Amino acid sequence: MSKEKKIKHEKKRKKRHIVRNIFLVLFLIIIISAIAAAFLGYNFYKKHKTIEFDTLYEKRQYEVVAVFRSKGYKENEDVFKYYRYVGKLSKKQYETYVKNCKKLSIYKDGATPAYGEQLLTLVTCAYHTENGRFVVVARKKENI
Repeated sequence: MSKEKKIKHEKKRKKRHIVRNIFLVLFLIIIISAIAAAFLGYNFYKKHKTIEFDTLYEKRQYEVVAVFRSKGYKENEDVFKYYRYVGKLSKKQYETYVKNCKKLSIYKDGATPAYGEQLLTLVTCAYHTENGRFVVVARKKENI
C-alpha cells in the first residue's frame, strides 16, 4: 500500500472512530437522563442500587451511595461544587466530596465510601432550576 493510501485509510479510520464516539456519547446522555428521572422514585432507587458498567475488557458494578440535585454555580458562590472534585483526590478532598454528596442526597440510606474506593459520578441536566443537574454517585464493588 502506498504512503498516500495509508494516510487516506488512516484518516477514514479516525473519522469513523470520531463518529462512533459521538454516537456513544449521545447514547450515554439519553441513558443517563432516563436513569436520573427514574432515580427520583424511591422504589426505583431501592430496586436498582447497583449500576452495571460493561466494556469489551471487563464488567464492573457500582453501588449507589448518593442521589441529588444541584446546579452549575457561579465562581464566587461559596457552595459545594461537586464538579470540582475530579481525578486523584487527597484523603481530605475525597472525604469532603463524599460527606457533601451524602449531605445533599435525596435518600439517606446509601453506604459511605472509604478513602481509596473508586467512585463513579453520573451527571445529567435537570430542570428544577436554571442550569440544574441531577447527580448519581456510586462506589465500585469488587470485580465480578
